[in-house]
Amino acid sequence: MGWKKMSNKEKLKISNYEDYIKNCSNCSMCREICPTYLISRRESKFAGGRMRIFRTFVEEGLRFSGAFLEIMAFCMTCKRCEEICPVKLDYVNILETIRKEIVSKAMKTIEKQNRFVPYLVKSKNPYGEPQKERMSWVINELNIISYGRYAYFVGCTSSYRAKESAVNTAKILSKILKEGFILLKDEEYCCGSPYLRTGLVDLTLNYKNQSIEFHLEDYIKHNIKTLKEKGVKKIIFNCSGCYKTAKIDWAKSTKTKLPFQFFHISELIADKLKKNEINFKKWSKKITYHDPCHLGRHMGIYEEPREILNAIPGVKLIEMEHNKQETICCGAGGGFKAGFPQESLEVAKIRIKEAIKTGAEIIATSCVFCKNHLSSAIQKMNKEIKVLNIEDIVADQIQ
Repeated sequence: MGWKKMSNKEKLKISNYEDYIKNCSNCSMCREICPTYLISRRESKFAGGRMRIFRTFVEEGLRFSGAFLEIMAFCMTCKRCEEICPVKLDYVNILETIRKEIVSKAMKTIEKQNRFVPYLVKSKNPYGEPQKERMSWVINELNIISYGRYAYFVGCTSSYRAKESAVNTAKILSKILKEGFILLKDEEYCCGSPYLRTGLVDLTLNYKNQSIEFHLEDYIKHNIKTLKEKGVKKIIFNCSGCYKTAKIDWAKSTKTKLPFQFFHISELIADKLKKNEINFKKWSKKITYHDPCHLGRHMGIYEEPREILNAIPGVKLIEMEHNKQETICCGAGGGFKAGFPQESLEVAKIRIKEAIKTGAEIIATSCVFCKNHLSSAIQKMNKEIKVLNIEDIVADQIQ
């Protein structure tokens, strides 16, 4: 590949993780359970292989190339490897730190992800959609207030790519939160998840002959400031990626203690069920549940969505072979769908085939990103099974 030695100043460094990567035992137990390895069968395309490559780059001071960028980007950060790792390597945090370090040196990542930055600068979302259309899904009968304890942080995917899930979440909140809830509307900016996952945090990017100075922290601070100004104490999410990012990464990125409590919509609904404040209509359906990586392995929420489904009269919940901690990723996370669209669909097809084997009519999940990506794979495969988010099901079945 023509790699050359880097000067001492140019060597890749990842602070505390530089020695930590040596803890990898090279056992390769993570190989056969890694989704990107399953679709590629290449040694560089699973966690252990990447760690060996990265360790060599650090120790030998090699100059990274386009091929190296691709190897480090070819991962969904699903954390499946961490569940099986005998030395409990903190792989995802290491990889995200590596990606950030690469961007700080190269001022870019792989080409298809670079557009995230100008889109956020211009439109405040990674899709490049007009900010004025962020709330185009809002309907009249919602209990929206301008100042109060609760806020629904809609997220970019629900706002622009899964509007029915935004509507259904807002309908549920209007029913179970008598005092109403806040929407940030066009003051809501991207939570930052696509940028943190791909390393696009601090950089000066030359894009279409334009120099862009970018600091993700500015956008995170804007969301925090706006929520504070509206008196918000509790923030609700239906996007698992937004939920994980806000609850874990906002405080880390800003180095501040936040005055909020964070809830995924499934947690809120499950709590209302336990208090007997919600009842469901009968719905005779066979359903299998897909655990989103950001909600499950990243945040440890497995039972609440299942409690909701099991509380609906007539629903038969059938687990897939790989579930909970062993769930196979949908293929969309960690910037993977944007960077490798065809490969991400191949991962999704693995999951769809497993769901079909259960005999279920519906795949339920708790992430709009998973919902959209699995639905795209079903369409490509010409299958009839349907994907619904928890909020889609609850909005239709709640009494």
